[in-house]
Amino acid sequence: MNCILLPVENFSANTAKINDVVQVDHVNNILGAKVGDTLKIGQLGGNLGTAVIEDIAADSIQLYDVQLGITPPAKLDLTVVL
Repeated sequence: MNCILLPVENFSANTAKINDVVQVDHVNNILGAKVGDTLKIGQLGGNLGTAVIEDIAADSIQLYDVQLGITPPAKLDLTVVL
């Protein structure tokens, strides 16, 4: 599952902006997303949801129709021993 996680400061009302160059490259070259496509997104420390790509620039992607209504799954009760 590809879910683009964004910090809270990248959100405004029902819009968001992807401005991390690694994430922009991933959306463009790995996902092959285009204007009008829907992405799975999430807010760091917050909910998950979707957004629609409004504009793609070389260093950023503008999103609209941001819907963050899905509560993230609970953390696993797991201990990793190295």
